[in-house]
Amino acid sequence: MTVPEPWFSRVIAEGLQRLAAMHLAAAPTAAGLDLACAVWIDTLWHRRAWHEDPDAARLRQAFTALAGHARRWPAPADLLDQLPAKPQRPALPKPDRAPVGQAHLAIMKRLIARAWHPLPGTTPRSKQP
Repeated sequence: MTVPEPWFSRVIAEGLQRLAAMHLAAAPTAAGLDLACAVWIDTLWHRRAWHEDPDAARLRQAFTALAGHARRWPAPADLLDQLPAKPQRPALPKPDRAPVGQAHLAIMKRLIARAWHPLPGTTPRSKQP
């Protein structure tokens, strides 16, 4: 098992402290908040691959959304339900078909087409007795 990275632990701890300040029903006591934080970090860290950029911002957004409608102390799964989708990477540009590449492609197509036709003076297999 890998040890959670410091940025991840910090973001989870900050989010849980904000939730604790709301005094939600079933929230851990001040003494139990450290243990609850450790459980959340351990539970969430091993569920997926996390990367500081962009996941720190996504986790903060999820905590904000969770705090916006929470009436009871949430479970780690509730945070994952609020986690925004990862931003899509830009698509790769279409390959540049340089004139030289186009010429080579045309030559290859002609060679392939010629290979499918019978050579002069031969009979195709389908017409042999």
